[in-house]
Amino acid sequence: CELKISRSSAQPPYIVLSYTWGDPNVTENKYLDSKELHVTTKLRLVLSHLRQDEGDLLLWIDALCINQKDVREKTSQVAMMREIYSEATKVVG
Repeated sequence: CELKISRSSAQPPYIVLSYTWGDPNVTENKYLDSKELHVTTKLRLVLSHLRQDEGDLLLWIDALCINQKDVREKTSQVAMMREIYSEATKVVG
């Protein structure tokens, strides 16, 4: 996986993957820009499945795009969720 940063006004087509993907206490390692990241087992399986079926995809995944430990960031991002979801080409959740 690669991390790409984009401004919302210049967003290429993307898919939103809502973080309803498994028990947050059951995690596995996934690599994002060569950095180890802990994701739920179910999210890792979904990412693997989407990649096999669709090839390269641009995804917005709240569990990865929002620092879940930063309350200020979460609050700011939640305020933008309507825009994030409405501009997506597809929402999986």
